[in-house]
Amino acid sequence: MGKPPLFQSSLRRALADTRQAHQKPWFFWSIEVVTTASGGIVGNTLTPEGAGGFISVTYPIVGSVLGAIAGIICIFIINFVLAPYRQRNEARQQITNLETKREDKKKRAQIQQDIGVLIIEGTGVLQGFKSVHTFGDALPIEEFQAWRGKVTDMLQRHGLNTEYPLWFRDVGINISDSVLADYISACEAGLTRLESILNTLDN
Repeated sequence: MGKPPLFQSSLRRALADTRQAHQKPWFFWSIEVVTTASGGIVGNTLTPEGAGGFISVTYPIVGSVLGAIAGIICIFIINFVLAPYRQRNEARQQITNLETKREDKKKRAQIQQDIGVLIIEGTGVLQGFKSVHTFGDALPIEEFQAWRGKVTDMLQRHGLNTEYPLWFRDVGINISDSVLADYISACEAGLTRLESILNTLDN
């Protein structure tokens, strides 16, 4: 296998770019048309006066062929001159891509850590509501509101707050079976959402 582009010499890189020059039609054909036409004109100019039909046709054809070859040489020279700059730019781009991936990985790890802490806290709040047996028991409403605020802040900080009204709806503070069910439902929905985000990050 050949060396990766960044580790090739300028000569090898120029040869590779020249072989692929046809993939850039405007660059390739603009040079080839000019040099081929110029070669034909020079060949026609150099045709001896009074030359026969065969000679008068041969000179322009040979000139055109030599012009086409000269065009390829010109393309190679251009690629040879530009090779170090292309390799430098590609190296910079690879470094930028690596830094971006590293930052994304770091950010993902931070989100996973934040969500893990909030899932633990939310599970505790949920268990607090589920452990209520009578209306006289204290509901962990303040704990729920504090947890909900933390989750909201985290989602907004990481740009993930898209479905707040659906699973963190405001619930009343009157003690009743329906209100207790609302709190439990809100906790469960919030935990489900956090776990789904966590699963997405793991994939």
